[in-house]
Amino acid sequence: EGTVRDFCSLDSSLQDVYKQVETFMTSIETLCDGLLKLSETLVASMGHSEDPLIQSDCCKMKEATNAITRSDAPYSSLAKLRRDMEYNIMYPIRQHLVNNRNLKTNLETRRQRLLQLNTARKMFDQVKAKVDRPTDSRYLQAEATFESAKVAFHE
Repeated sequence: EGTVRDFCSLDSSLQDVYKQVETFMTSIETLCDGLLKLSETLVASMGHSEDPLIQSDCCKMKEATNAITRSDAPYSSLAKLRRDMEYNIMYPIRQHLVNNRNLKTNLETRRQRLLQLNTARKMFDQVKAKVDRPTDSRYLQAEATFESAKVAFHE
């Protein structure tokens, strides 16, 4: 049961990490949108300045921002981060969560069969205490039920 409890704790932790990574990526995209708007505002307001250095720096700012934030550019920092997060974090966690869902179903089946086995064992022990001979029909019925529950549990 300790392993099952640890498994459930791991599953809960993985779900939390998945949600936090999604929140992180949403925050990064919001940051990139803000940077893009900032650079566009800077170019629009100061890009037409008479000072060539200011014009040059505004252009460099816009290019650097595009290199970082453009989601449609395959080599932008944002696109690389998305790919890396998807490949190295999100996809493996999703696979674990799907696997954990299947394991939870199997654990629930195991728990039910263990309950059936324990119930059958109690019934068998009660009948065994009451009956004198092992050829009694109640004894044979309880023993068959217990053996059936034991086989089902071990499967």
